[in-house]
Amino acid sequence: MADSATRPSIAMASRRQGGWYPLVVALGCAAAYGVFLLLPYYVNHLDAFPLEEVAAGDHHPKDLWPLDTALGGIVFRLGGIVTVLVGPGVELGVLAWALLWLHRDRAAPWRLRGTSLVAAVVASSTLVWLVTPFGTALMKWWLD
Repeated sequence: MADSATRPSIAMASRRQGGWYPLVVALGCAAAYGVFLLLPYYVNHLDAFPLEEVAAGDHHPKDLWPLDTALGGIVFRLGGIVTVLVGPGVELGVLAWALLWLHRDRAAPWRLRGTSLVAAVVASSTLVWLVTPFGTALMKWWLD
C-alpha cells in the first residue's frame, strides 16, 4: 500500500487538470478573431484589395456580409466589437494565467504542464498577430 507522502494530493490533482482552462479561453479568443474579423474579410474578398485601402475604410463592414443581414447585424456587430475591444486584454490575462501556472507547477513533469504551455503559446501568438500589419489593418477596418 502506498504511503500517504507518496500519493499525490487532491490539490495537486486538481492543479494538473486546471491547465485546460487557460487553453480553452485562449483558443476561444483566437476563434473569435477568426469568426468576427477573418471570416468577413475573406468572404467579402477584401484580400483582393491593398491593406491600406481596407484599413482606410473604403470598404465599410456595415455594408458587407454578415453585417448587412438581419441576424448578422446584431450578432456579428456585437461579437466583433467585444472581440476587438476586449480580446487583447483577455489574451494578456490568459498569457499571465498560463505562465503563472507553469511557474507554480514547475516541479511537475512536462507532460502535465503541456496544456499551460500550449495556452501560453496560443495567447502570445494571437497577441503577436494583432500587432502585425494585417492584424492592425483588420482591427482598424472593423472599428471604422
